Amino acid sequence: MPLPTDTKATWPPPAHAGIASDLAVADAWWTGDPNKLTTIYRGATPTGSRFRSFWSRSKQPYQDANRTLERVHVPVASDIAAIGADLLFGEELHITIPDAHGDTADPEAEKVEARLDELTDLINLQSTLLEAAEVAGGLGGVYLRPTWDQASAAHPLLAVIHADRAVPEWRWGRLTAVTFWSVVATEAGVVWRHLERHEPGVILTGLYAGDADHLGAMRPLTDRPETAGYEPEINIRTLLGVDGILPRYVPNVRPNHRHRSSPHGRPDTQGLEPLMDALDEAYSSLMRDIDLGKRRIIVPAEFLERKGRGQGARFDTDQTVFSPLDMDPANADKAGITLVDFAIRADEHLAVVTDLVQRIVSSAGYSPQSFGMQGDGAAITATEVSAHEGLSERTTEKKARYWHGPLADVLELLLVIDAKVFNSKVAPMRPVVECGHSDHRDPATMANTLNLIGMAQAASIETKVRMLHPEWEKPQVDAEVAAIKAEQNLAPDPTGGLP
Repeated sequence: MPLPTDTKATWPPPAHAGIASDLAVADAWWTGDPNKLTTIYRGATPTGSRFRSFWSRSKQPYQDANRTLERVHVPVASDIAAIGADLLFGEELHITIPDAHGDTADPEAEKVEARLDELTDLINLQSTLLEAAEVAGGLGGVYLRPTWDQASAAHPLLAVIHADRAVPEWRWGRLTAVTFWSVVATEAGVVWRHLERHEPGVILTGLYAGDADHLGAMRPLTDRPETAGYEPEINIRTLLGVDGILPRYVPNVRPNHRHRSSPHGRPDTQGLEPLMDALDEAYSSLMRDIDLGKRRIIVPAEFLERKGRGQGARFDTDQTVFSPLDMDPANADKAGITLVDFAIRADEHLAVVTDLVQRIVSSAGYSPQSFGMQGDGAAITATEVSAHEGLSERTTEKKARYWHGPLADVLELLLVIDAKVFNSKVAPMRPVVECGHSDHRDPATMANTLNLIGMAQAASIETKVRMLHPEWEKPQVDAEVAAIKAEQNLAPDPTGGLP
């Protein structure tokens, strides 16, 4: 299927409008932009789920004759996405090539693994995946696009494409084609869009001049400096030997409750918009109380300094000396400055805010302890922390399963590009990827367990090492077992136990 040719085509396409609308809502909460929130919720229909919202009110919630207090947004959606990414990719990935380890290791597999280690360093893979995971948490999914640019780098590259800048096509839940798009410029009412379409075996690139809602006419890529270096068509079947497409889609988590028949993932905070809306209202109310509760002073009119006709009067709070006032001495004690303090309902507001945050975090699949919260505020032991963080661990492990396959595909494609475009002379192989192995077990509890197992002689040294380090590969386990035996003088008897 070629790039669009209809100059009146709506963009994004109408078939994608439902997903695009939900992505816009998710983007507003994730980015925490009050202007986006206001625009989206004021534009909701009266019967829509977003109509009766704190952010849908046409007027500012707190205003008087003199000033207006702006709404305050609490970036809990952004925090959840960021911490979710940290739990998923905060520790080093375990990337291995099968047959690259052990006594029977394949030399070619060892070469591939060594080159893959170099590539992951060159593209800063760990940081790239942290970014990608945060985007997925905020928008419900993310695209990983292996690519190359020989003018800027002598190695393959990995790009992160946000879900709201992609129009995907699916078959049996698998990504078969996708069109990435971006606005490269807006000049004199003309919106310039760059489209990059990935089909099996080919990449198509186009430049369009339209308006805010329509794609417009296709123009030569050289019309804009942002696209001048792109090729209109790249046959990756011939160049790379790839019959499919290069990008891979990684859902944050499935199913998408609002689009149950769609392979799109759902954001961490899907369905939690009313709670986040209530949180913003509660915190805005607290800020209003703080503003209204500021200490005020009441001064006699005689204390005011006239600024001139039509310019009113003011009281200088920095002034230290005042002229005597012409007044009845009997009322002199009532003519001074009066301080007025107002009560601030801080505790009540903070209790509501804390409860809402805990509910939002828990409903998103994370333990409040992962966010530095103590639940009811009571002190808890390390064992209890470990138990409470089980929810975060389960969510992280669930998310990790969606990453293993696409990430392995992407790394293999990077090796293909490295071999075909950059002539690395390393035969591509598919790696095994493991992530999401953050270990929050209590060390004291684990040590006690291992000690009891040792006293009962119920497990070998190797078994206990694997219990302590489940993420280790066999060579690491073997080395640790050998070191423990050496320290404990448990080396095999050279006589074989003969008398």
